[in-house]
Amino acid sequence: TLHDNPDFTVTVPKAWKTERVREPTRSRDFREIAVFKRGAAALAMVSISWFDEELDLQTTIARGIGMIEDRRFFKVSFGEVVDGSYGKYDGLMAQSNEPKLGLELQVEIYCFHANGKTFVIWAGDAVEDLEMHSEGFQLIEDSFSVR
Repeated sequence: TLHDNPDFTVTVPKAWKTERVREPTRSRDFREIAVFKRGAAALAMVSISWFDEELDLQTTIARGIGMIEDRRFFKVSFGEVVDGSYGKYDGLMAQSNEPKLGLELQVEIYCFHANGKTFVIWAGDAVEDLEMHSEGFQLIEDSFSVR
């Protein structure tokens, strides 16, 4: 199905679900939508967050990494931030593979500018479920288009 909003479009793979868009609040100045699917070992998830202005990419990805690393039930550490791209959008990225309670997670985070906005996208899954969900992750990335 097509998730369509004023800021971007993305195709949601069959059997994947979306969580409603979270709007900015006093404590959070970004919007966010999650696309996810239950796997054998964990929840496969793509989180798309966006700000209505162009922010410094290095600072913004560091903030995103900190938010993920601080999650109580999602303890991972990221490697070095490097140049990278999400679909057709160039920016910065970092990756992590961390064992957690015997489960190895792979998480990637991307940060880039497009059409005057700053996007932070992270995708995570259990390593043992990656093959099962790889087509879904690829469809989401390939179909993602900023307006």
